[in-house]
Amino acid sequence: MKLAVLGIDGGSWNVLRMLVEEGYMPSLKRLLERGVHGDLRSIVPPVTGGAWLSIATGLNPGKTGVIDFFKHVGNFVLEPVSGEDFRDRSFWDYLSVLGFRVAVLDYPLVYPAYPVNGVMLSSWGGRITAYPESVLDEIHCLVGEYNIFVDYHLEKYNNIELFLDDLRKAVEVKLRVSRSFMRRDWNLFVDVFSFTDWLQHRMWHYIDPKHPMYPGGEEASRYRRRLAEYWQMLDEYIGEVSETYDNVLIVSDHGFGPNWGVFNLVKWLAKHKFIKLKGGCMLVVAKLVKHAIRAFLRIRLFKLVPRGLRKKARKQVLSVTGLHLITVLEASLVVPLNYTIPFGALHVNPKFRDNAKKILNDVVEALMKLGEELDKELKVTVWRRDELYWGDKVDLLPDIIFTINDWACVVIKDLEKNEIYVEAPYSPRHIGSHRLDGIFVAWGKDFKKGIRVDKLSILDIAPTILYMFGAPIPDNLDGEVLKELFVYGASREPKYVPPVYYRVRKIRKRLASGKD
Repeated sequence: MKLAVLGIDGGSWNVLRMLVEEGYMPSLKRLLERGVHGDLRSIVPPVTGGAWLSIATGLNPGKTGVIDFFKHVGNFVLEPVSGEDFRDRSFWDYLSVLGFRVAVLDYPLVYPAYPVNGVMLSSWGGRITAYPESVLDEIHCLVGEYNIFVDYHLEKYNNIELFLDDLRKAVEVKLRVSRSFMRRDWNLFVDVFSFTDWLQHRMWHYIDPKHPMYPGGEEASRYRRRLAEYWQMLDEYIGEVSETYDNVLIVSDHGFGPNWGVFNLVKWLAKHKFIKLKGGCMLVVAKLVKHAIRAFLRIRLFKLVPRGLRKKARKQVLSVTGLHLITVLEASLVVPLNYTIPFGALHVNPKFRDNAKKILNDVVEALMKLGEELDKELKVTVWRRDELYWGDKVDLLPDIIFTINDWACVVIKDLEKNEIYVEAPYSPRHIGSHRLDGIFVAWGKDFKKGIRVDKLSILDIAPTILYMFGAPIPDNLDGEVLKELFVYGASREPKYVPPVYYRVRKIRKRLASGKD
């Protein structure tokens, strides 16, 4: 059996149905008509970092400790997610141990590439690594520089034509490499496309006529056509993959919708006295520590971070450290670590852990009155940590996570800005934002035909893939095997084993090969 798993970052039915109906994606239309499809619910929050890790492992964030691009490792320190968070517990690792040949291309946050029974290509953040390293020479001969990372946040991409031109070059390079590896003899072929996420962040106001920035007229029509061209390129590739593999899964880490609204969490917390801001000597100390951190980053942390994310990583760690010094050491009740902007999150200061319940109740009560406080139409949704996650790393995760207007409003932490809330997108280059429901498509000889399913979770992907290969499933996985999707249905029961099963198999395999 040969399975292809295609990841479409930010894939969302509100875009894909439109493109299918308008005739831009005939290959996807064929898979929908002859296979299984439905919504795929992401984790909370629906952020690339945590979601792709949960897809790969079948584990909820309470067991991975990851909800973002950066993970809290204790003492209010955030570190970048890396390949080590995936290694030895992703579905491709389990299948590699069993001797299946796998290829994993451009899976988000898997950096650096590590050994599998096949090939792994990592391009996260613009820095390229591969296993085996000879893959890099092969790619260089094929396309030259493998630069497929387009940072839509850059100010130069206020020029949308420049953004689209650079994106097209990146997509063409990506597809040329993908086609080369896709046609080889793999049992499992995993290929993820991130440009779809960047495209929707940058161009949502051309997709959605209800967006306040929708231009209408010829401008809207022209850029909708331009946007559709990129999806057409991907659709052609989907058709080629479906002609090559017995079965195809298409999944996304989250969905998409409009971004409208910017909430400044730290200014609001200071107003309500949940954090205490003091200057003077504390600011001097913060500056000194920042200089020390910069030196550390240059020497050690940056060796682990892709070049394209180094600036972001420096900003993230320094911002967290400075905020930590100014707030936690000044007896603030909560700590707003500098997670990325799709969601809000707060940790209770350990100094006040004995009073955590009252502190959290006070914060939640104030958040629920945010619309009244600001005289705005705002819907605030708050989750307590124990409502969302379970596992041995729960204590590293925020005590509460919240969203405003169902993920439409981003949450920033900026002490230098005065406004608590602004009715606008985050930037002219960030006009769309993430949503919980992504896409799921399953097509091939093992799947039922022409049916729609619901209540699927990204946690279900890893155990279902292992089930398809007849591989034992670690019994600590949180997702379920989607047996109802298959033509053999209940006639094949999944087999569960302790997580140590694969570690033992890997050690025995290494010893048998004579490798240290």
